[in-house]
Amino acid sequence: MTSNITKIQNTWLKLGITSLAFAGLYSVVLVVLRTPQLASFFPNPHIFKSALIIHVDLSVLIWLLSITASVWGSVIHMSSRGLTTGSSNKKYKYKKLRLSCFILDPVVKPRDDSVYPKLAFFATILIAISPIAGHNPIMNNYIPMLENIIFVLGLSLFGITLLLYAINILYFFNWANWSNLINFTILSTIIMYILSWVCFWCSYSDLQNVIQIIPIEIEFYYKLLFWSGGHLLQFIYTQIAMFIWIMLFEKLIGRESKFQKFYLFLLYLNFVFSTLIIWGHISYDIIDGNFKEFYTNHMKYLGGIAPGLCIGGIGLEWVCHSRKSGNPEKKIYWIPASAGMTASITKATLLCSITLFLLGGLIAMNISGINVVIPAHYHGSIVGISIACMGYCYLGVKRHCKERRALLHGSKNAFGVISWLDHGIQKINKNINNIDIFNWILRSSRGMTITTTLYLLTFGQILHILGLAFAGGYGVMRKDPNTVMPLSAKLLMGMMGGGWLIAIVGGLMFVFICGKIIFLKNKQNYDD
Repeated sequence: MTSNITKIQNTWLKLGITSLAFAGLYSVVLVVLRTPQLASFFPNPHIFKSALIIHVDLSVLIWLLSITASVWGSVIHMSSRGLTTGSSNKKYKYKKLRLSCFILDPVVKPRDDSVYPKLAFFATILIAISPIAGHNPIMNNYIPMLENIIFVLGLSLFGITLLLYAINILYFFNWANWSNLINFTILSTIIMYILSWVCFWCSYSDLQNVIQIIPIEIEFYYKLLFWSGGHLLQFIYTQIAMFIWIMLFEKLIGRESKFQKFYLFLLYLNFVFSTLIIWGHISYDIIDGNFKEFYTNHMKYLGGIAPGLCIGGIGLEWVCHSRKSGNPEKKIYWIPASAGMTASITKATLLCSITLFLLGGLIAMNISGINVVIPAHYHGSIVGISIACMGYCYLGVKRHCKERRALLHGSKNAFGVISWLDHGIQKINKNINNIDIFNWILRSSRGMTITTTLYLLTFGQILHILGLAFAGGYGVMRKDPNTVMPLSAKLLMGMMGGGWLIAIVGGLMFVFICGKIIFLKNKQNYDD
């Protein structure tokens, strides 16, 4: 029987994979509508906007926050295994605590410890099916809205569920050792998420006062409502991305990074920058133009510093490590043998994620006006972060699969693997034979490998964002599929559509591979 702690982490991974699957289906509609040769089949502009809203919310908000929630769950995982030095009472009170802080129900069944991801899963389904309740798309940034009751209920349920889960995680947090990479990543992102709710509440309160004096258009209302908190969510994503990059790099070189203190400093720095967002509510009125400009400049000048330095540190250490690890024949075999086939997936994740993130940052330097250069920049950066989360998700699936197979064979060492979230290093007892997970995955996936998937997704995204970026130079407007375009812009948008289609194939391959492993279980052999 697998541990409840591993189960709750993997349940969040299941939610993330599910959200990507739904987002992939909606992205097919977007590709058709953005490809000039196919757009005429869907004349209703609301279809495009509704599909875009659901795609963005599922592929960014739900997916990335689900991965964040899985990272948070490692606090409970380490506590249950005695890997932390916090209060021992927290270890034994987990089954009693669960939802008792939030739900007035004295009877909590043994399997209800995963009620948070279950509620979040239900919320995700509501969001995915919400277009059936009508199309009234609100194309605001960060958290675009469909103004119907199903979407609002789904979005609210997901956000509140994650907030309660974050507060519950703080109960188990190891305050005696909060300054290492994993613990500070968890603590900082939880605080940032709670602060995002503070921003939402401040914006809502200010807007309620404003609408009592003057009427506000619904588009402008939602834009201001999510503007400050949405900016803070971007810092959460970069904080998680930096942690995953460091974890993957340490896994790749087979030891702890020599720049641990530097990376920890960058996590501190990004966290401090994120908290400055509160200053916008203190200094400006919400309908003041300076309020919006403050957050734009905040992201422009502070959002990329920490992740940029993190990438620089990883690159420098990569070069130094490879030079010091050459053999007498000067061949660079610097990846440890213990990494096995995992090394190719880890290396591909780092390369693809960092490449897209940097490309998105480069495009950001050329933004001028309101055109499709803006989504080109955002797609590059956010998909770079998303690929890092895919690497995290796949390693989590692999670990889950390894434990299940060990249990199937009656191994007493099923839990001999220290959580790879602990500084990103998976330490395996030398006396335990490694289970050939990858051959099993390869057979199950009919030859599709994660490495191929990541490279395919990255190649498609590069075509997609370059097509958008160059088309922006011809004045193609964002969020409007009916823009009149010259021939050259149409060719570029066709390139964008083709790249997006390739990226969709890569994304759906990832969903299929991971989903088949983590969802399809032989219940006769595995008792969860």
